Amino acid sequence: MPNKTRTYTFSTEPIARDAYLILELCKSRLYDEVNYNIYYAGKGNGRSPAKTLRQFGFSSKNKKRLLEEVTTYLNNVKVV
Repeated sequence: MPNKTRTYTFSTEPIARDAYLILELCKSRLYDEVNYNIYYAGKGNGRSPAKTLRQFGFSSKNKKRLLEEVTTYLNNVKVV
């Protein structure tokens, strides 16, 4: 069975440091939700980091895939 790797295409434009920090914070909170079931705002509350990341333009519906997508983006983006 072939190894399925996802490829994501992102804009090559640099982002501001503040936007990078917001994305990094949302990524770390999403990581805690996915791996440790820690919900900072309470489970089912509307202030989900996944919802915030989707508003930034990330398209994955599944939280694990969303986490992969954000991690790949933050590893490849240029910060100014």
